[in-house]
Parts: sequence; C-alpha cells; structure tokens
Amino acid sequence: MLLLSLSGASFFLSSSPSGYTLFTGIAHLFLQFPLGTDAFRGHITSAFLGALACGVLFGCARLLGASVWAALAGAWAFGASEHFWSQSIIAEVYTLNALLFFAVYLLILKALRAPDSRTWWWGASIFFGLSLANYYPLMVLAFPGLLVLALPVWRSVLSRLPELILLSLLNAALPYAAMVWRSLQNPAINFYGPIEGWQDF
Repeated sequence: MLLLSLSGASFFLSSSPSGYTLFTGIAHLFLQFPLGTDAFRGHITSAFLGALACGVLFGCARLLGASVWAALAGAWAFGASEHFWSQSIIAEVYTLNALLFFAVYLLILKALRAPDSRTWWWGASIFFGLSLANYYPLMVLAFPGLLVLALPVWRSVLSRLPELILLSLLNAALPYAAMVWRSLQNPAINFYGPIEGWQDF
C-alpha cells in the first residue's frame, strides 16, 4: 500500500478505490521539493502533517481550559504515542486524518463561544468536507462525537444546516474532481484508467 501511495502521489492520481485524494494531492506537492528520495519526501509529508495535528491538539486543549504546560504535555504525549508515531514516519493518510479531525474539533469549540458567527461553523464544515476526501470511514465514525460537542448550541447549527452540508459536500468533492480531471490527462501511470463516467468512478 505504501508503494501505491507514493506512486499515486508522484503522478497525482488515486492509488486505491477510496482514493485518499487529499493526502495524494498534498504528498504530490511535497514530492516536488528537491530533497532526498521520493520515499523520504512521502514520509516527510506524514511527519509534517503529524506535527501540525499535534499543534492543533494543543489549541484544542487550551480552549478546553488546560494550562499551557498541560496542553503541551498532552500534545507531546499524543505525538510520541506508539500508534501515532508509527503512522507519522511513513507515507500514510492517518496523520492528515488526525489533523483534520482536530481542526474540526477546534473550530467547533470556537463556534461554541460565538454560536451566531458563521466563520467558525463554515470553517468546521470546510475541514470536515476535506476530511471526507482523505479517509472518510474514520470521520464518519467520529461524526456523532462532533454532533454531541455541538449540542449546546443545536439551534444555531440547525438554522444553518443546509449551508453547512453544502460546504462540506463541495469540499469533499473538489479533491475527487481533481483526480478525475488528472485521470483524463493520459498520465504515465494510471491505476484504474481514465474516469469517464459514474460507473468508472
């Protein structure tokens, strides 16, 4: 799977049926840097995204009332944990998934403080949509927890639900649309061939 991920990122193509389109696009950008091998740059992609995830987790902890040192210790412990560390040193999609989850969580925490402000709700919807273009099963599993987090201001969420759903769906679709477009460009490697209709998709 690792080889497929790196090959897909090299040609900016989907490397598996679920696509991991957002990670593939980000890894493609990292592969343009003239530093080390493609494998090294792919692994650095995960490490960079993992570091960002720890930074956003720190922000979440601070919003929940933790002191600077407690938030720092929590983010450090998460980053150094066996499972997260193991995914941060190889080209895998899970560090991006953690980053997007914590970003949505942080934005909902911000929205709880200003429920009438669209900014935080729109931000949470955008990042949630992007997370669906990375590894959707984990975000679908996390969704009920995010709903529970937003329960204290459910009226505010309900009043803007159509726009939040639309924003999420648009941001979920954009990376997939880019992959469809790229598959039609006749790249040197194309795992599934050009995507010309819903049946191919």
